Amino acid sequence: MSKLPEINVSFNSPLLPALCLSRREAGDIAGRLLNHLGMKDSRVNLIFAADPEMERLNRKFLLRNGPTNVLAFPEPSERSDSNFLGEVYIGVQALQREALLYGQSRFEHFIRLLGHGLLHLAGYTHGPEMYALNSELPQIIDPEDYGLKSNEPGLYSKDKHA
Repeated sequence: MSKLPEINVSFNSPLLPALCLSRREAGDIAGRLLNHLGMKDSRVNLIFAADPEMERLNRKFLLRNGPTNVLAFPEPSERSDSNFLGEVYIGVQALQREALLYGQSRFEHFIRLLGHGLLHLAGYTHGPEMYALNSELPQIIDPEDYGLKSNEPGLYSKDKHA
């Protein structure tokens, strides 16, 4: 039996309830994406952060001002066990702003941002191959698997009547 991905989820932002996901559910989604990408034995840290932390990390590591939506920090192979890929930071406030801007549900945009970060951990760089892989990821995760339904573009809420 193959080992499943191990995801450590941290909430450094009080705004995660806007996604209507628990720590377990967020980790499950990350694990499903890793499985789909062929990285079943991987370990990843997934951190949800607010704008100030995302801005600090963006400035420190990418020398860019302002908060960002997703940052990926691959673990250098010489310092890592073979299964630990690194850390993905999701900017919760940027996720909310962008979902509204792009007319996507927060859930779908979360999948896109998470997939983007995981692909960077897997060694992909920006370009057609990475974009094609990332564009298919929202179709493999059904929000209804997490008790979510769409009320209108940009929002998902727990379905209390299911």
